[in-house]
Amino acid sequence: MTEPFCATCNRTRLTADGHFRWCLLDEGEIDLRAPLRAGATDGDLAGLIEEGLRSKRAGHAPAAVLQATQKAAGPAHARSMIRIGG
Repeated sequence: MTEPFCATCNRTRLTADGHFRWCLLDEGEIDLRAPLRAGATDGDLAGLIEEGLRSKRAGHAPAAVLQATQKAAGPAHARSMIRIGG
């Protein structure tokens, strides 16, 4: 990322395994598949998505800090762009 654009970013992802990601560079996700399979309503799902969007930070740490954080988190937590549809 050459220029920060977090304040105007509207990029979110619904991953192939049913998780909502509000930021491509943040490891946070909300599982939508389990509630959907349990009978969640459209309103319930919208509430979960809104919760995720409220979790979106105003900015990011420099790329080097993000990479170090992802390495420390290990493969169980870090998801590459190919795994999240980025």
